[in-house]
Amino acid sequence: MISVDLERLQAAYQTALSALLGERTPEGYWVGELSTSALSTATAIGALSLVQEAGHGSFDSLIAGGLTWLATNQNPDGGWGDTTKSFSNISTTML
Repeated sequence: MISVDLERLQAAYQTALSALLGERTPEGYWVGELSTSALSTATAIGALSLVQEAGHGSFDSLIAGGLTWLATNQNPDGGWGDTTKSFSNISTTML
């Protein structure tokens, strides 16, 4: 069985917590931006297509925009990675 030094674990937690809280704005929230992602774009296109097919709205422009983004950001090998800086992988390319 693996032994865990609880004091060391608590100290690491407090260090991480302090660093995270220190990155908040004065209003109490974090500011950042998400990485552009073929994975999330493909997932969103799939979800929007299913909702549209079920008759719950028209999302043609969003789907077309996502498809255009994917075509523009395809890797030279023909696939996609999880982000625009990732190597192609089978799961994201399949989506």
